[in-house]
Amino acid sequence: MRSKALLAVLVGLGLTAFTPSRETPAGDPGRGKAVYERFCTQCHGPRGNGGGEVAAYANPRPRDFRQGLFKFRSTPYGSLPTVADLDRTVSHGLYGTLMPPFGAINPRARLDVIAYIQTFSPRWQKEQPGQPIAVPAEPAPTPASVASGRTLFANACSSCHGDGSGNGPLAKSLVDAWGNPDQPADLTRRHIKTGVEGQDIYLRLMTGLNGTPMPGFAGSLSPEQAWDIVQYVESLRLHPPGMDSIGMSAAPAAPAPSDAVTIEMVGDAKGYRFEPTSVTIHVGQAVRFVNKIGGPHNVTFWPDSIPAGAQRQLQAGMQNTSGPLTGPLLINPGDATTVSFTGVAPGTYKFYCMPHLALGMHGQIIVQ
Repeated sequence: MRSKALLAVLVGLGLTAFTPSRETPAGDPGRGKAVYERFCTQCHGPRGNGGGEVAAYANPRPRDFRQGLFKFRSTPYGSLPTVADLDRTVSHGLYGTLMPPFGAINPRARLDVIAYIQTFSPRWQKEQPGQPIAVPAEPAPTPASVASGRTLFANACSSCHGDGSGNGPLAKSLVDAWGNPDQPADLTRRHIKTGVEGQDIYLRLMTGLNGTPMPGFAGSLSPEQAWDIVQYVESLRLHPPGMDSIGMSAAPAAPAPSDAVTIEMVGDAKGYRFEPTSVTIHVGQAVRFVNKIGGPHNVTFWPDSIPAGAQRQLQAGMQNTSGPLTGPLLINPGDATTVSFTGVAPGTYKFYCMPHLALGMHGQIIVQ
């Protein structure tokens, strides 16, 4: 986003259930088709089958809209999501996936593209979303609640999630509704795809994930038991490992330094590319990435290309990050973000545009 760090970490609004779709104004699928063609086809494909040009590079794969199966909802397992649920996903993106946040698109356009997405599945003409599941206030954790959660987790969750890291005995055999391998989430990490708050985990536990082996436990767990499991899961994440321990900036964008090197982000009849694709700078300099044409664009650095020990410094030098080593989505021409290389180790830092990686949009920065 311009001037905002949109993290995929805010799923709920506190203590109440999410707004049902019938309370949300309907969008216009005719207008939504144009929005979809600009922002969504590269991943989800022109027919909504999840077969866009980026799909081969995506793990997990982009959603196939034709079955009307959506993982992230406030509604019971098996139900359609509300429009508000879909708008939340479009606005905030999904952490750790190729689905970026599109919160900078105006609300009317988001409703329009949601209405167009609903044309891909006949379920939307035959069914209504279920009643959203209320999220009660999270109680204060206690040693007793965490211990109860550990026991409940072992009985209900460990066959897939194992010790919480996704290493259960069934983990390697699980597939989703499309036959793709579906590894259970590593719950020891700081983030799940839709957030870091207790209410986010509560909803995923109670609603389940449509199209995956993850069931909804709303009918088998009381709210008190669900919160015990949530608090146990939260206890696993006190010392998040690896990349998820890197803090993400929420500060407003600062002006680029006067000596910053500019890289333009281009998508036109000649293809998608960074211009130039390679630059050489010194430690302490900054690089300014500018959307010239053909957005949305962003800049994401390959973790395995970064010199050892430099990931945290690089993350700290990125403006308005939306994930580990992932910059904001730049939608309009002239949108820009700056990456400072202050305090990093010399070496080659390789990067790519997440929406257009499949079209060869990548580059490198050589830091001397």
